[in-house]
Amino acid sequence: MYMKKLVSLLAAAALTCAMGTTAFAADQDGVSTGDYTADVNGTYQVGGSGAVVYSVDIAWTDMNFTYTGAGEGTWNPETHQYEGGTEASWTDSNASVTVINHSNAAVTVTASFEALPGYETTTMTFGNNGATVATAEGTEFAKAPSATITVTPGGTLAESANGGKIGTITVSIAAAE
Repeated sequence: MYMKKLVSLLAAAALTCAMGTTAFAADQDGVSTGDYTADVNGTYQVGGSGAVVYSVDIAWTDMNFTYTGAGEGTWNPETHQYEGGTEASWTDSNASVTVINHSNAAVTVTASFEALPGYETTTMTFGNNGATVATAEGTEFAKAPSATITVTPGGTLAESANGGKIGTITVSIAAAE
């Protein structure tokens, strides 16, 4: 029985020695108690933005214009002169082009006119030409930004014009600067 007690005592002593193991943290040489710090590093990366998507609606009013040539008036045989003469003129047309911007970027709208051969004396003047239309970001679809360019004919029209095509109006859409 003496041997059983001796083996039990040695086993208890071995277990007691195993419980007192000391552990040390890396990079903390020669320290014991207290507070320890480590640097925290961070890098900011710009998030990707959505690509620019251009989408515009273009609404044209009627682009038919009427030119009335100059009239001499009525001959008065008593004065030997014409009376009531009229100057040549274009009939008011209220023609316009409206551009509605549904893009996520502002756009610039520019109109130009090119007369067909034989109608080079006809010109078009554009009011509000080169307008910048704001981005649609933050707006409701029905309230999208827009710009209207007025179209006014000028010059003269060849007598051969009979309601057919005399030229082309081109509307150019570009990224606003």
